[in-house]
Amino acid sequence: MNTIPDAQSLIELLEARTGQWHDCSLDEATTGDTGNRFYDLAVSIHRRNFFQWDREEKVRRRDISSDTVAELKREIDDSNMQRARLVEGLDELCVSQLNLVERDDWSNLFLNSETLGQLVDKISILILKIFFTEKQSKRSDLDSKLREICSQRVDKLKIQLKYVAACYDRFLSHLSDGSGYMLAYKQFKMYEDRDLTR
Repeated sequence: MNTIPDAQSLIELLEARTGQWHDCSLDEATTGDTGNRFYDLAVSIHRRNFFQWDREEKVRRRDISSDTVAELKREIDDSNMQRARLVEGLDELCVSQLNLVERDDWSNLFLNSETLGQLVDKISILILKIFFTEKQSKRSDLDSKLREICSQRVDKLKIQLKYVAACYDRFLSHLSDGSGYMLAYKQFKMYEDRDLTR
């Protein structure tokens, strides 16, 4: 059955996938099939963010050629386009499941500047930041002061994740009881002319 999960259920799933993917090669980091379309799209968004984290880390290295930088940049752009489409697909699924009918008057409705799909994307990124910053905080080869800075950042990132999770749950509650409204937001990402037709 397709249902829209609460933030905690979503966070637990994405955290579990992060650990699984980190323990294998990037090519083996598959999304799998949860049997729930929302979860499948959310995991695919998280997989795109995980991929981009890897590629952005590589492109910052100083020992690679300009050709490799250009190749990595194209991979990042392509992945970002895929991620944008997945977020849009998740929004369309939410609008459909919540039976939201297009309307022009939103004056008495709870609105959020970010859609559920965009909030899922933000939750995904925060989970990755927490995961990789925690790993830095445990590095034995890192100066103790830098490890402490990483640890403090993790604490702040966890607060930010809690904040975004509360925004997600509040918005979902309003959408579910009919007191809120959400557009199936289009990002219109464009890197090439052919993207106009997508």
